Amino acid sequence: MVGAQCAGSHYLVAASGLNSIDKLWVINTDQMAWTGHTADIGHSYFDESQTRMCVGPQGGNSTSVYTIAFPAVGYPFNTDASLYLHRTTIESTANTVWQSAGVAYAGGTTYFTGAAVTDGDLNYVSLAPANTGNTPSSSTTWWQPQVNPGISTVLQGSLTPTQIDASLAGNTFALASLIYDPLDGNLILSTNGWVVKINPNTMTIVWKAHFSWTPTFDGVIGGGTLCFMGGATVYTINTQTGAVSTYNPPGVTQDATGLGGGDYNLYNSTTGMLVCALDYSSGAAGAPLPTAGTPLSFNQKPAQFTIGSFMKGYLGPSFTRVTVPAVVGFTYTSSGQLLTPISQPDTGAQLGPGFAKLRRHHQYGALLQSTQGISFGTSIGRLPEEFGTLRSAKLGPLGSTTAQSLNALFSGTFWETIQGDYTLDDSLCWQVTRPYPVSIAGIGGFLQTQDR
Repeated sequence: MVGAQCAGSHYLVAASGLNSIDKLWVINTDQMAWTGHTADIGHSYFDESQTRMCVGPQGGNSTSVYTIAFPAVGYPFNTDASLYLHRTTIESTANTVWQSAGVAYAGGTTYFTGAAVTDGDLNYVSLAPANTGNTPSSSTTWWQPQVNPGISTVLQGSLTPTQIDASLAGNTFALASLIYDPLDGNLILSTNGWVVKINPNTMTIVWKAHFSWTPTFDGVIGGGTLCFMGGATVYTINTQTGAVSTYNPPGVTQDATGLGGGDYNLYNSTTGMLVCALDYSSGAAGAPLPTAGTPLSFNQKPAQFTIGSFMKGYLGPSFTRVTVPAVVGFTYTSSGQLLTPISQPDTGAQLGPGFAKLRRHHQYGALLQSTQGISFGTSIGRLPEEFGTLRSAKLGPLGSTTAQSLNALFSGTFWETIQGDYTLDDSLCWQVTRPYPVSIAGIGGFLQTQDR
């Protein structure tokens, strides 16, 4: 059973049959309504325990679902050990009218050509006049089954055991997983200790990799890798070449036993996230650090971690832990400006008021605490874009001509000359852009005022 999306609607596709798989059913989960089903998929008595499905190509108003299975050997009298791959296409458009149940077939009724009835779970159309006593499900010369509009299934081909491994001759498959790779449109199958990529159009093997057990996996692998755990080992497969690499994360073991355990692996190759049932101990040397409320240890619990990065902690090729200084948030710019000095003591004027006279700042001084990345200047200060005289302060020890590193915060008194001109409104201003911090304990300017 798999979920699929088509033209904005969500569908659930499931296989059904009595002790076997013979049809695929489609349910619209948005409306929780039966959509329809395929006709017989062509190979009756598929073993329902050995059937795997996955969503294939999707786009526009259609989506595809792949179903792979092999006939139940010995039920009844079946010796065919081949795998059969079917592709079901679901179309969904504004004009699609899904099949609905018709009038039930009645054995004593005479039907004309084109008459529609329902027999069992399929609709049929009469192929001839005077059609009496011919049961639709068993009278193909009298009745034609009606295909559900928008649902069609085709047989892609078959795969024999010896195509994967010569030692499997005469043995049946033991299917575990089926997943679609959107990078090349091929399928990846897990069976009998092998992970195999097959071309669904030619049913040829692209690559194969052997394991000591049959891995189980599912997820999204558009990023070019497939990951799963087996015991204490993380296996990573390059989905284009089939190359396998391994890594043993300290303190982490997949646990398939117990109520909370299982051998499942859900992987997203775009984010690197892997979900599986684990035994975990943060006390192991180099073990991932627990975060976000994760306990220090647990057994048989579903856990999420990111391959090569974090599992509620670190899980990668190196055990070195480093602290990286960082600031998280949105950047913004802060600006400030002193009020225009007016009194004689503040302006240095000797005659009359301190304002309405030409004045200019030649230097400034600032008492700073844990500051970096600040700029000083002069302006009338109505808008940030008017801070045209701003110059970055080269913060550093007194007497030094070299500014200290931007990742080192400055505390102390700083002074320097300032760019400016004689104006009637000359005031000190400053500006800083995150992530640099600024704390100004005091600031003042060396102002020269021209008396009248």
